[in-house]
Amino acid sequence: MSVEISIIVPCYNEGENVLELAERVGAMFDAHGITGEIIFVDDASTDNTGTLIDDLAARHAFVRAVHHPVNRGIPGGWESGCRAARGRYVAIMDGDLQNLPEDVYRLYRELKYTNADVVQAHRSHIGRVRDFRYTMSRVLHHMLRVLFRVPLTDIKSGFLVCDREVFAHILRRRFTYYYFQTFIVVSAFHKGYRIVEIESLFEERKLGKSFISAFPLKMILKNLVDLMTGVVEFRVLPARTDILSDFLGKHPVSRDSAPLPLLRRLGLRGFALLMPLHHWKLTSAALRYYYQLRRTQWLAPEELRELQEVRLRTLIKHAYRHVPYYRECFDRLGIDPNAIQRLEDLQRIPVLTKDDIRRHLHFDLMSDTHDKLRMLPVTTTGASGEPLMLYVDRTQLEMRWATSLRDGEWLGYRFGDRLVRLWDMVSASSQLARFNEWLDALLTRRTVLRASILDEATTRRAFDAIRLKRPALVEAETEVLALLARRLRRPPSDGGRPRALVSSAQTLSAEGRAAIEQAFGIPVFDRYASREFGGIAQECEAHSGHHVNGESYVVEIVRDGRPTRPGETGDVLVTDLANFSAPLIRYAIGDRATATDARCPCGRGLPLIGSIEGRQPAVVVGANGAPLPGGFFSASLRDLEHLIRRFQVVQRQPGAVDFFVVKGPRFSTPAFDRLLAQLRQRLGDATEIAVHFVERIDAVRAPVEGLSPLAFDDGEQAAAPSPPEIRGNGAAGAEGPWEVPLDGR
Repeated sequence: MSVEISIIVPCYNEGENVLELAERVGAMFDAHGITGEIIFVDDASTDNTGTLIDDLAARHAFVRAVHHPVNRGIPGGWESGCRAARGRYVAIMDGDLQNLPEDVYRLYRELKYTNADVVQAHRSHIGRVRDFRYTMSRVLHHMLRVLFRVPLTDIKSGFLVCDREVFAHILRRRFTYYYFQTFIVVSAFHKGYRIVEIESLFEERKLGKSFISAFPLKMILKNLVDLMTGVVEFRVLPARTDILSDFLGKHPVSRDSAPLPLLRRLGLRGFALLMPLHHWKLTSAALRYYYQLRRTQWLAPEELRELQEVRLRTLIKHAYRHVPYYRECFDRLGIDPNAIQRLEDLQRIPVLTKDDIRRHLHFDLMSDTHDKLRMLPVTTTGASGEPLMLYVDRTQLEMRWATSLRDGEWLGYRFGDRLVRLWDMVSASSQLARFNEWLDALLTRRTVLRASILDEATTRRAFDAIRLKRPALVEAETEVLALLARRLRRPPSDGGRPRALVSSAQTLSAEGRAAIEQAFGIPVFDRYASREFGGIAQECEAHSGHHVNGESYVVEIVRDGRPTRPGETGDVLVTDLANFSAPLIRYAIGDRATATDARCPCGRGLPLIGSIEGRQPAVVVGANGAPLPGGFFSASLRDLEHLIRRFQVVQRQPGAVDFFVVKGPRFSTPAFDRLLAQLRQRLGDATEIAVHFVERIDAVRAPVEGLSPLAFDDGEQAAAPSPPEIRGNGAAGAEGPWEVPLDGR
């Protein structure tokens, strides 16, 4: 039978109390119909405690006995009990019967029917003796409250109920303490768990002897040392998420990535220490994630799957307790969050659409534990002309950074190598943000060139940057790489040739890859990324598919609501395992991909997906003759959802475009006219922009024949209401006929 709750009771010389405690716990289980167990942990007692609990375990199925050969203290008893526990939930209490065993049910009930992660009993003043030990306890409580800013009535209670996984997380600590039991709630609070208190009677000890003396001077001094240690761990050092390190501790990796040279390691450490200056409030935890990811990539596929499931269970329980959208959804459909144990169980949860996010983001999709100061708003490029705003938190951004650095090493890149990025940048909103971007580029030796207009001057700057900077990598959108490849007169010389090209943002077809690689004479690596998640998947040196960054994401490929078979193409659903502030579970990103069950010869255990069908490459040529990548329109309009709900740009001939627009809820003619003026400035003042206001723009999977489609829904192209009858997709540029011979994402 499955056990609902495990009560962990560390015991040191409690032979006079364990019999009554077991009897009352058993009666409580029977009274409320709970399948539970009580785990007595004999902490090297010198009386008959060990014999008594063994006898109880022999006579009662709900009693279990654990023995310590040496005294390990209360936290050691908790750890042993947690490892032995079989329950979904655990309760901890002392073995002296000062806490009422019957109150375990009250704590459990509060946990089940509220959004609390931890429910603790605060000791009532009713009948409580005000002796020296009471005074000492209250003084320590107030010191903890001031030092650690824990807004609770009784920080030192030590009588609580929570999920078993939550308890194991709370017990993890960096340092050694004399009395870590003092900090159990402090640890829970600073790890982001919501704590609820209920009042409980606290009786005087009737039998047995407390280990606390009448005037425990030595204990007071040790507590003072513990307080200083706790301040460093919980107030000075950043909070850490230990799922990856814990998993690696239990699943040692026989293979590791090649170590970085000493100077690069030192440079990377200095870069991480300066992160608050050049990255949005990131901490050095990102560097720890990076080193962990260099190891987790070599886990066996079944081990990586187990890691995903550990993180998934944590996410699902958090979402149910703290995110109103998911709690309501689960309750409406009768989904027990504890039943989501394996990746296959995700199929029970409905798909999260972009419309769901628009309707519920503020505040139903935000957790009630989120810290707004640690959240960053992100607006997708809205490839269909329908931008989407959502939020990511610090941990997700730190994992993004670590994953990006780790994945770059698959291409031969190492921190400190030069990098050239050609991108349609969006200007930072403040001087501080612009300074952050400048400093980050300086420290990483990254050169960023704006590629929103691919005229002769931009092309020349790009080639000059590659020739002069001699970068290890060149990153660009697929359509940009394609244009550069067509304009490249000859491949770069071996001395100035990058190690690799990174293509992203649009689909890279086999024909497109061949054309780019032939022009540059170096391999192209496809990266599947999005504004919502950063890098989702990427090719490695084997080019055998796209490795999903499985430590952070679960990627499903479904067709007609069912998982696809190997070789079958379906819709991509992404579950973000790192974002707890506004969780995205089974999010329909809008792209399509091919499923595969192949194993990559590189030896990495990360999941693989095959070819990806997303946004198609598209360009517009204005009256000024300069090709404009399709990403320019998406990036330029992504913050204008209030003005334009959805859009599509279609070009029939160079120098003229049709601009189809679904008006936003706060459409304004003057604001729209200013937008048109900005577009004409980029396309050339003589460019004809024919505006068509329509009620809807339907999304289609395949491009309309003969069009230059520029409105996509992050992978779905939007067909115009009346598709123009046009053959050909090109324009005469300054260097002769110009075209993009690619399908694209």
